[in-house]
Amino acid sequence: MAERVYVALDLETTGLDAKRDAIIEIGAVRFQGNRILDRFVTFVNPHRAIPLRIQQITNIRNSDVVDAPTIDDVLPELLAFVRQDTAALVAHNAAFDLGFLSAAGIAFQRPVLDTFELATILLPGLGSYSLGELCHALTIELTDAHRALDDATATALLFMQLQERARRTTPATLQLIVESAQQSDWALSQLFADALALIEGTPAPVVPPITARTKATADEQTETGVAYTADAMTSLPPSTGAPAMHQRLPAEENPIEHVVAAQLVDQFFAVDGPLAQRLGEVFEVRRGQIDMARQILRAFNEGDHMLLEAGTGIGKSMAYLVPAALWSVHNGRRVVIATNTITLQEQLLEKELPLLCELLDTGGHQPPQVTLLKGRRHYLCLRRFHVWRQSHRLSAAELTFLAKVLIWLPTTVQGEMEEIFLATANERAYWEQICSHPTTCTPDLCDTVAGDHGWVMAQRGRNPQEIAAVPSLDFFFLARRRAEEAHLLIVNHALLIADLVTGGHLLPSYSHLIVDEAHHLDQVATEQLTYRADWQWIFPLLRRLGSDGDLVGAIEAQATTRGQFEVIRSTREVVLDAESLSYQLHEFCDRLRHFAETQRDIRLDAGYAQQIHLDHSRRSQPQWSQIEIEWEQTRGWLSGLVRQL
Repeated sequence: MAERVYVALDLETTGLDAKRDAIIEIGAVRFQGNRILDRFVTFVNPHRAIPLRIQQITNIRNSDVVDAPTIDDVLPELLAFVRQDTAALVAHNAAFDLGFLSAAGIAFQRPVLDTFELATILLPGLGSYSLGELCHALTIELTDAHRALDDATATALLFMQLQERARRTTPATLQLIVESAQQSDWALSQLFADALALIEGTPAPVVPPITARTKATADEQTETGVAYTADAMTSLPPSTGAPAMHQRLPAEENPIEHVVAAQLVDQFFAVDGPLAQRLGEVFEVRRGQIDMARQILRAFNEGDHMLLEAGTGIGKSMAYLVPAALWSVHNGRRVVIATNTITLQEQLLEKELPLLCELLDTGGHQPPQVTLLKGRRHYLCLRRFHVWRQSHRLSAAELTFLAKVLIWLPTTVQGEMEEIFLATANERAYWEQICSHPTTCTPDLCDTVAGDHGWVMAQRGRNPQEIAAVPSLDFFFLARRRAEEAHLLIVNHALLIADLVTGGHLLPSYSHLIVDEAHHLDQVATEQLTYRADWQWIFPLLRRLGSDGDLVGAIEAQATTRGQFEVIRSTREVVLDAESLSYQLHEFCDRLRHFAETQRDIRLDAGYAQQIHLDHSRRSQPQWSQIEIEWEQTRGWLSGLVRQL
């Protein structure tokens, strides 16, 4: 198959607003395969002064553009450079460049491929997807950033590497992407179709099974064409003797607790102790840290409650981790550690706990088994994912999201949302439709493997005939199993409160709890005990149930084929109820918004979210009385629709 010809494009401008600012430089690179064929660059006279900030960023001065051609003069040359044999334009954050070109009256009758979008698909797990960071990660030379030709050249080289990575994707994944994108206007569909056509009939790359990928090096990750966030706990040494919690008796059957000697804590923090030997000259004895650790150990030994305030510099994390680890392993009892911030969780998992486990191991003590458990919505459910992708014809935005998930799936160990880059609110909304859900995901439905899921496990290096041995399709159940085997279980405040609200159904049983950053707990509790109804979530669901939605049409088609005419009649009643509810809900939301905007303490130009407390004075306003009346009407429509469904 002959390689397609592309043109990479980049602009420098006087600002970010295509309606008010102007182009000052255009750079373009024509390339085919891995060869650059031609280059185009020109200054453009913007007919205005270049702001000082832009001059500092681009190093383009007013003197550079004062005698340059206008955009009208440049247009014919640029159009000639993008010849008829050009398959598509390529740009990084293409919407920016296209916005300025469109404002200048330039329209290319070509697809536009965005390397930002493509990189978020093919390189899951990166911290940044800026052109500079991508070039750094892929060792692409970018000699003069924020100059049009250099950025266009870097974009072309980036596209070459991304195209090669697409071609190293397994045929099964490419096949699903291509099939899902048929008859769509998704710009990237041709690129994946080309990749599939190129490798069809050749053996698929061998991807190691899950157990072999948890400690893959950066080079190995790059070799497979993806970068991914491996298990956060792989940096912890394997336990040398501490049995997993599932090998111990449950807490209620093992009530006798063994006292851990305070001398063990003293030895750990002593001037000649393991921590001092490991840290060397940077170690210092902190009396406050030792006192805190002893107090926590005493509370564990005596089954007591304790409230501690630790000042800055005490080293509070290690002060509670050491007694918690010693007591948990010694007694075979789980300790839950709840934090408020991701930053602290990362510090514990990536720094403090690996160090603690190493020191306990070398000191002859059994290191604890440690894991992190997040809320269910953080974990992918493959059953819900396949139901979602097969339920309707996917839009271009949904196809981008689909490709992200499909490319990421063979690499993930944890199946966590944070491992892929969800760039927009829409993508985060799509995730909500495929993540583990407390009411629709059960062990019976999501803890078995069948049918269409075989391709996923096959990519992991497993034979489809061995799929039954795979323990779970819902990554939450895998995470829950790890949590049940852990001595130290790290959670956030939100999950801790949610577990209390559900009567202890989210976390495995535990007898001891440490709440770090406890001054945030009351606010988190307020948030967790608050019910939210977001119209941005509700209206798309109602549209799918309406006459223009895809869901009702699919049901009617199936019912017609099977002669289920009663189902067709009921479906049409659902359509009418959904459309009536949508209208009623619009009216209610408009009235609610008007009420909020008329409150004296609300700033319409604030630019940030504001809260209204519905105290007695607000509830006594006539507007609120009308809102309550309309809500009763809306609730009636909603109840009727739920009954129909």
